[in-house]
Amino acid sequence: MRLTLSVFFAAVLALPISAAHAKGPVTVDVEKSQGANVSTFFSASMDITCPSGTDGSVFVVGFVQGSESLTKDTGSPRTFTDGIFLEIDEYVNSCTGAFAFGFGGVSNGFLPPGPRLNFSKLFGSGTFQDFNSGLTYPFSLNLNIEGQGPISATKDSTVSRGSGPIIVTVSRSASATRSGGVTGTLSIDGIELNATFSSTSLSSNAASTITVQKN
Repeated sequence: MRLTLSVFFAAVLALPISAAHAKGPVTVDVEKSQGANVSTFFSASMDITCPSGTDGSVFVVGFVQGSESLTKDTGSPRTFTDGIFLEIDEYVNSCTGAFAFGFGGVSNGFLPPGPRLNFSKLFGSGTFQDFNSGLTYPFSLNLNIEGQGPISATKDSTVSRGSGPIIVTVSRSASATRSGGVTGTLSIDGIELNATFSSTSLSSNAASTITVQKN
């Protein structure tokens, strides 16, 4: 049976004053999908040398998902035959003074897993936009995801990750899922990260919802 996928993004970049001062997190993005997809959380903390020659550091926490197709509605809808969604929970660069969080995407950068969920690939480059300043930052990735262990039928599962102003919650139902291991490279703003990946999964026929909340 041919897999289908419908993904919807709704981002609120400027919140009303009453909402901004409300207690608890505010939902700024919701993605709903059905079909084959691959997702993983990542983090990196590393020392770097600044362009001036002084010592600096970079810290990044985020989430990336590849989907068979992707429709992103930010006022001007775009439809991809396949795509990658990148969520940056927090990006800090002491050399440039950057402190950013936002999301971006890549068109035609996803090789979906086969029926046995053995292998998938995420590749390409794009930019993500900071929620607050509107500044954009380039990123590139070339990741291989290999299935590990048995395939399991999952009816309901929820995973939440977040550090700082962004919380990402991934909920799935009625899916065939397999854990995965990640190798390859991920760069943010021209810096190749020593990224650690966690909660990696390859899924098919999955009904999933990604909710992004801003504290």
